[in-house]
Amino acid sequence: MLIWFSAPTSIGYSGYYDNVGDMVNRGVEIDLSGDIIATRDFTWTVGLNMSWQHNEVTYLPEDKKGYSCDGYNGYSDSYYFVGEGLPMYTWRVKRYAGVNDQGEPLYYRTNAKGELETTNVYSNGDYYLCGSALPDLFGGFNTSIKAFGFDLSAQFNYSIGGRKWYSGYQSLMTPPYGQIVGRSYHRDIYNAWTPENPDSNIPRWQYDDMTFANASDRWLIDGSYLSLRNITLGYTFPRSITSKLKMQSLRIYASCENLYYWTKRKGFDPRMSLVAGSYSDDYSPMRNISGGISVQF
Repeated sequence: MLIWFSAPTSIGYSGYYDNVGDMVNRGVEIDLSGDIIATRDFTWTVGLNMSWQHNEVTYLPEDKKGYSCDGYNGYSDSYYFVGEGLPMYTWRVKRYAGVNDQGEPLYYRTNAKGELETTNVYSNGDYYLCGSALPDLFGGFNTSIKAFGFDLSAQFNYSIGGRKWYSGYQSLMTPPYGQIVGRSYHRDIYNAWTPENPDSNIPRWQYDDMTFANASDRWLIDGSYLSLRNITLGYTFPRSITSKLKMQSLRIYASCENLYYWTKRKGFDPRMSLVAGSYSDDYSPMRNISGGISVQF
């Protein structure tokens, strides 16, 4: 279980990998395919595969268990918590609690009685475990239809569950500060708290407010997605035509790759990273449209 550890560059390198413990992966994979309809002139085939995987840290040495969070012992690695009994990429961040009647952001903390309460002071908020970036289920499915020389096929990928850090959205929601002005912002800022909009859960938005976009589970987005990876339409000419052209077969087709994807938030592409969504300067996989002719003599 190799984990990257940062180190001061003064020692000659910026970090190193260390084997910090043991983990186990176990799960189930299912792959199904079959013909729904199969006649001489018409065939409809469907395929489905799915993978469920459970990841768990099973052992950490005692010197790596110097911190406790939500009853688990381990250590903090940036926004993650590595602890026995937990999956890798478990988020350890402060929990956002909305805004107060002044529009200031609120965060949860646990008092001496073990009760949840809120605070508008970011440093006084507690850290909590906020789920894992790993999906609960992932896979793909496909379908194809062949009829009277025509063929149409489509392929989809999907992922269900997992929470991703949408830093692109966090950046677009950060107010201007210092000399950082004249940049792009998300339209959600129009719904920020104001005296005329007191029911918003988005803090008041104002210049040089460095607390507005602090790290919290506010930026964790459901990482589920459905992606239409490919769709292809073709036509194979009948033997009566190809034989006159001295050909074994002749087929024309058109294909489109990365046609579309559906996610929790428009512009959010969880396919870009295991633990994070698309950044503001990332491009999703390019959409490609192509066509061709296949000839066999």
